[in-house]
Amino acid sequence: MLPRNPYGQYQQTQAETASGVQLVVMLYQGAIRFLNGATRAAEANNVEEAHRCILRAQGIICELMSTLNVDAGPVAMNLLRVYDYMYQRLVTANVKKDAGMLRETAGLLRELLTAWEEVARASQKATPVVGAVRAPGLAYVS
Repeated sequence: MLPRNPYGQYQQTQAETASGVQLVVMLYQGAIRFLNGATRAAEANNVEEAHRCILRAQGIICELMSTLNVDAGPVAMNLLRVYDYMYQRLVTANVKKDAGMLRETAGLLRELLTAWEEVARASQKATPVVGAVRAPGLAYVS
């Protein structure tokens, strides 16, 4: 018997087998996707869909914040501040249904995503280290 949702099964398998850095990349991609949807919905005055998408993006930002290892040093603390800023912008954007704030937040996520994708490529080439992302100074552990 075929799975009910093959794409959902694929996503679940992908998440279960990904490294810590790959999971961070996937979270960023998801947040950007939800913010793009929220922006389109806000511009179309679809308040319910905008709200739903913004809440999903906020959930991802919260997940990124909660998995951040702030003991990793100043880079982690700065990243926490950026996440907090993005979260606050999303709260305000949700109240106002402000597409500009949503685009701003998506832009910040895209900039950070580029860096995380580079780390992911580098970590695939490096010898894996059990239990930690192999990239000195990063704020996440697997």
